[in-house]
Order: sequence, then C-alpha cells, then structure tokens
Amino acid sequence: MTIHKYDKDLTIFIGGGGNSLILKNEKNDKILIADTKMMGSAKKMKKHIDNIGGSPEIVIINTHNHIDHIGGNDLYPESTLITGDLSDGPGSEVKDKIKKPDIKLKPGDEYKLTIGREVVIVKNMGQAHTFNDLIVYLTNRKILITGDIVFLGRHPVIMESGGSDADKWIGVLNTLLRDYPAATIVPGHGDISDKSALITIKEYFEDIKGAAGDEKRISDLRKKYKKLRSMPFISGFMKTLTHFQKKAIHGK
Repeated sequence: MTIHKYDKDLTIFIGGGGNSLILKNEKNDKILIADTKMMGSAKKMKKHIDNIGGSPEIVIINTHNHIDHIGGNDLYPESTLITGDLSDGPGSEVKDKIKKPDIKLKPGDEYKLTIGREVVIVKNMGQAHTFNDLIVYLTNRKILITGDIVFLGRHPVIMESGGSDADKWIGVLNTLLRDYPAATIVPGHGDISDKSALITIKEYFEDIKGAAGDEKRISDLRKKYKKLRSMPFISGFMKTLTHFQKKAIHGK
C-alpha cells in the first residue's frame, strides 16, 4: 500500500485492496473515508485515522459492495455508512458485515455533505461494474473517486452475476466525462491519474466490442493490451471479449 499525502487534510491510499481516500476537516473532528480496504491494509489505514486523535465523526462511503473495498467497514462501528441501494441485486457482501448501511442511494440518487471547506458529492451512477456503482467527487479539489468504474493498468473485472455490464459501463464513463470536470482521478485499482483514465477504459471497451467476430482486429487488440495486468478467471482480454460476444448473441 502506498500513501499519498495530497494536502494537510487529504490522504490517498493506493493498493492493499481497492484504492481509498481519507478527508478530514480543519478541526480534525469530522472524517470522510471512501472505501475501507480489507484485512491488514484496512487495519493500517485505521491506525492512520487513530493517529489523528480525538473522537471524530466518521462517514464511510462504499463505492460498491466488493470485499476489497468494504472489508474494513466493521472497524468503525460508530460511523455513518453510505452505500448503493443493494435491495434489488443478488446477495451483497455489505449485508454480511457487522456495520449496516445508514444511507442507501438508489441509481441516480445524489447526496451532498461538507467536510471542512470541501463540498463532497456522492452519486449512485447505476449499473456498470456492479448493479450500484457510487462515485465521490470533491468539488473544490476537483478530485473524482471512481471505485471500480475505472481500472488503470489492468483489465477490468467483469462478473455478470454481480451486475457487470460493459455497455452500461461505457454509458457511465460518458456521463463522468461530461459532468465531472476532474483534474485528478482516483481509480478503483491503479495509480492516481487524470481525466485520461476515463478515456482509456472507455476506449478499451469500445475497441473490444467493435472487434467481436473480426479475428484480425482481435489479434491486433491482444497486442495493444498485452501489458495490462489480469486476474485469472475474473479479468483479462478474453474475459472482456467473451462478455461482449455473449451480449451480442443474446441481444442485450
């Protein structure tokens, strides 16, 4: 896990599960956590918060319901937890955590809060990587935390049973490019970037979707994306291609 001290009140944690962010106010009595990691990394991030001191009010935002982003939720039993509305999807890992959601946003819902001088927008972008993918936008700093809507330097994880839909994913990326003038992008996995991260993953999906059934284009794209990291069985070039091929067959 790599720790980036963005400024005196904002720290970004890269790796050790999904990327995370801690934003505090100037008085150190209110803290926002975007995703809580899992296992040892979650505990290390908790120590960082403990070192701030006092008994701050803590607000947690889960960008989505996967364990590498929510695994530290129960380290903060007194926090306020904001998630997507998971009632319409299949079994959710969030439901199995000790800490239950306090605020559940349905697709399209937006929630605003202030942390010191920062105005934070939380929005449920709907279905992309999962059935409910939330983004967190720091309006003054122009920082967009995307959760797993953006994978950088690796193939995106596609799990249809968990709601992954690459066509809807492209639509969400278009919305983010249009509506959020982000100078800094914090992806779900990968290094801190800029708006080009949104364009890169959108191009990846559109490339592979357009190549389905064209062996020459598929071969060329294998070379183009051969340096991307993959996770066996849940991500990779063929996993993405197969996803689009199945959607074409079923007309969805």
